[in-house]
Amino acid sequence: MERHDQRDRYRNCNRTTKRELRAPQLSSTVERSKGQGSGTQASREWRYEVLLEGPRNDNGSRPFAQRIGQYGEFEDEDLYASYNVAGYEWNLHPATVTLAAGHGSQLNEDFLALAELQYAPTDHITTTLGVEINTTDTPLRALRDGINADRYRAEVAYRKDERGAGAFGVMATDFEDSNLRQSVYGYWNQTLYHLDRWQVNGEVQASASRNDDVEASYYNPERDASLAGVLSVNYEMPIDYRQSFIQTVSLGSGRYWQEDFDSENTWSIGYQHSWELAPNVNFEYGIARERAVYDGVPEYDNVISAGFVWRFL
Repeated sequence: MERHDQRDRYRNCNRTTKRELRAPQLSSTVERSKGQGSGTQASREWRYEVLLEGPRNDNGSRPFAQRIGQYGEFEDEDLYASYNVAGYEWNLHPATVTLAAGHGSQLNEDFLALAELQYAPTDHITTTLGVEINTTDTPLRALRDGINADRYRAEVAYRKDERGAGAFGVMATDFEDSNLRQSVYGYWNQTLYHLDRWQVNGEVQASASRNDDVEASYYNPERDASLAGVLSVNYEMPIDYRQSFIQTVSLGSGRYWQEDFDSENTWSIGYQHSWELAPNVNFEYGIARERAVYDGVPEYDNVISAGFVWRFL
């Protein structure tokens, strides 16, 4: 139920008006990938999210509703899970409180809930504490085995300026099979070059996890760690006032390590189109080719993604 992550896929526009910020909006993302992968989901092939946010009131608070769906295959079996969630975001500046609840269906027919507190002591620092009961990121293979999970998260984000920002966080995912996954992650995004229509961005990502030694059909390395960097080049073609077409080419390279296996190189290459048709509509779509690692075995995957934001003005 990481609704902020979904919205952050799209660029923030400094020219956004107060009316646009308060307007209700509908956003959606869909991603298709094939293969095991080194992520915790492993067997997931399709995932979509639809988020409807109501208008902000005079205090900047708003209700929202969300639909999440997942599909994967494992041992010739189709795996489905979906979630319907409703909640409210309270703006208590400099704090923001989000509460949500919902219910799953198909492989996960249980109640779920989210509570999140964001606190921004300065314009540059934001801290986040979050709890997800029956998290929507529970692996499909775990759900297939009747195993649900709760997640606890803490993060500190730092925004240096418009050119650089990053975050550091820790997570604990408590599975019902007595496995406690402890994770730590960090990233930094930096604009390296920006002149006229050209912009070059760089990102560094690092993560590590530790899991208990339990028998599990879902991906559960005892210990693992990854380090990667991504360089992206954007070329923007203006269409009209506040409207543009952006092409992005990205190249990534990294290293993945898993206990009891040799470390392996990882890489990615992607191409994306973004259409910014402010103030009403933004949408994007792209394709990527990736090399990941699963239990020491390199794996190649094609990833297709798309998304849009539609403001009701």
